[in-house]
Parts: sequence; C-alpha cells; structure tokens
Amino acid sequence: AVANYAKAIASGECTNDGDAEFAAHIGHAHKRFVNARDDHGERLWTIQKERDGSQLKIDLAMAGNLSWECRSDAIAAGAIAAAAVEPMIIYGRPR
Repeated sequence: AVANYAKAIASGECTNDGDAEFAAHIGHAHKRFVNARDDHGERLWTIQKERDGSQLKIDLAMAGNLSWECRSDAIAAGAIAAAAVEPMIIYGRPR
C-alpha cells in the first residue's frame, strides 16, 4: 500500500493542496523495509519516524496513505468507475 501511494505521489496522480503541515509530515516519513517481498520480488516497506522518540510527526502521511488505499479498493470493487476517476487531491485542515 505504501509503495502504491509513493508511486501515485511521484506520478502526480495524488497531490495535496499545498498545505505546509501535510507536506512536512510527508517529509518526516522514512522508509522501513520489512522482511517480505511483493509479487515481483521487490522488498516491501512501510513508513516510520526517523528515530525512536522523535517529535517530528508523520500522522498525516499515514492518513494520506490510508485514504489512497481506500480509494484504490473502491475502484477495484467497482464502487467508482476507473475511467471516471480523476487525480486525488488531499486537502489540509481548514484554517
């Protein structure tokens, strides 16, 4: 799920509205490889803080990842027609 989200961000399929806090959380997230591989033999990974006890937050990065996964599941289940789906924009908190 995390790799798919990273690819969507890199391709521009998933963007944000420029919210600085959201961008900071994405920037604070670091890869943590796990002892598993995908169907193509690539190592799987998740996100974590840069060190234990860090005050830097990554909550919004994980929330974005989960929202992307929900969107993907909805498309796969047919709840949303894939042809009608536009790029996803994640909005920051209302100010």
